[in-house]
Amino acid sequence: MPCILCIPCQCSRTANVYVPRYVVKSVSTKYGIVPCFMAKPKQGLPGNSGHMHLSLVDKDGKNMLARETRDENAKWTDIAGLSDLGRYFLAGILEGLPDVMPLVAPTINSYKRLVENFWAPVTVSWGLEHRAASIRLIAPPTAKPGATRFEIRVSGADANPFFVLAAVLALGWRGVEKKLEIPCPPLGKGEEVGGSSDQGARLAKSLREANDRFMRKESIAREVFGDDFVDHYGGTREHEIRVWDEAVTDWYVDPYPPERKDVNSRQGGQAVYRNCMRTRVNLVAGCISAMLLNKAWETMLLKGVGSNVTQRRWRLLVRSCIKT
Repeated sequence: MPCILCIPCQCSRTANVYVPRYVVKSVSTKYGIVPCFMAKPKQGLPGNSGHMHLSLVDKDGKNMLARETRDENAKWTDIAGLSDLGRYFLAGILEGLPDVMPLVAPTINSYKRLVENFWAPVTVSWGLEHRAASIRLIAPPTAKPGATRFEIRVSGADANPFFVLAAVLALGWRGVEKKLEIPCPPLGKGEEVGGSSDQGARLAKSLREANDRFMRKESIAREVFGDDFVDHYGGTREHEIRVWDEAVTDWYVDPYPPERKDVNSRQGGQAVYRNCMRTRVNLVAGCISAMLLNKAWETMLLKGVGSNVTQRRWRLLVRSCIKT
């Protein structure tokens, strides 16, 4: 194959993103501030992305993703300017993306960003200049041939850029070696991710779901990274999931904080409704408990069981249930 991957160049650019993040964290801790770089820091708003652009060039600097002449017989017009190698590379990414999600979306919070209606990719999807799909193809005629590249839009601000780059390169090169076919049609202008025209599979909705697929025996991740890495990295994600399962967050203490109680907003209205339903359920449960206790109390009186003190305690217990 007369081309090379521009790994040194890409890694240096990746470091340009990662090093400032590390410096900001290191300096800010001296002032009692801990930057989080969360993928989804605020409910109801779009998240923070960490998109990665990738192209392949040969030793002379020629873009290997660009086609020398437009392919008029291409299966889709979106790839008319994309080389055969580029098509295989794109197919490899699309086929393997669901199996490497813990690398591009590594935290619990990552999947709060990957939801519908917030301009985040939620399916295995692609398209020429499509800014909502998982893979945005940038190629002629909307760009010059030398600028032909892929934009990986799944990764968020919390992702390790070295892991994302490694995953994309591994999957793409697997597609080249196996000469894979692009598994789904592109999304056109005006076609929404997750809509009726989107034939791509839904990506994982949680870190648990993503990691289960990542660690399964037939995972593509095991094929491209090996069992040792998958077992080790997947184990770290299992630990994070376990810690999350044991966590008691503010949501449990106060499920409806003040910023969600604005009844004029849709979320506020839903919160008030849920709060009313919870109150109603508690009231019904209290009444049922009171009825059962009252029935037990009457049975005790009929059988002459218990002293006057015991009977007074029963009365207080029934009253407390009714008040609850």
